[in-house]
Amino acid sequence: MSDPQPVVSKPKGTMGWLWHLLLLGLCLGVLASIIFPVFASARVAATKTRCLSNLKELAVAQLLYSEDNQEQRLPDANRWMDLTKRYIKSGLSTTYHCPSAPDGEFGYAMSSSLNRKSVTEIESLAKEILIFDSKRTNWNASGDPRRDSTERHGFPNAAYADGHAGRLFLK
Repeated sequence: MSDPQPVVSKPKGTMGWLWHLLLLGLCLGVLASIIFPVFASARVAATKTRCLSNLKELAVAQLLYSEDNQEQRLPDANRWMDLTKRYIKSGLSTTYHCPSAPDGEFGYAMSSSLNRKSVTEIESLAKEILIFDSKRTNWNASGDPRRDSTERHGFPNAAYADGHAGRLFLK
């Protein structure tokens, strides 16, 4: 007969669970370091999307204004926000504010070259900048997109005279 193997017992102490707890904390730390930057980039992407949505809604409001007025004229560039308020469905507090603009500032401006211009006079609606991310952040701001645009999202956004919104490409 063979001799029975001696039973090896694990040391009885409190260090085993402490090592498991330390390993669990390490795993959670690694997961957090992977996940948190993803959340931050998702927040930035959501802000860019909200800005584009605001610009599109503002452009549509201006086009609706032009349809309701004689000769399909766009609003006065010095009063465009006042004149298009009734066409904004989501309310004044969110649509006229760029989500990336500092608190208390609006962040959008109308292209002054389209001041009271008839939509029928614009040669290429899809290329004509109507509203853009602007350095001028006051109410009813207007200006030149080539001079007054700002890059809050890594590049400036714009809404065009045909109603679409997208990245602003300056020539």
